[in-house]
Amino acid sequence: MEELIASIVNTLKDYREDEENPSVKLSEDHIADWIAQFDQEIQLPILTELDNIFKKGIVRRKACGDL
Repeated sequence: MEELIASIVNTLKDYREDEENPSVKLSEDHIADWIAQFDQEIQLPILTELDNIFKKGIVRRKACGDL
């Protein structure tokens, strides 16, 4: 589960990076706390699907240029 969490953080690492004080800091601890709200038997499937979705659907800032 730790590897999936790290992968998600890596995929989303530039999310809101330009904000001086984002309300949510994406970190491994933040995602671990978030996933803990779900029953243990579904945590791994949720993280697996999110990791897949984010890897396929997130457009990185670098790919978009200056927005």
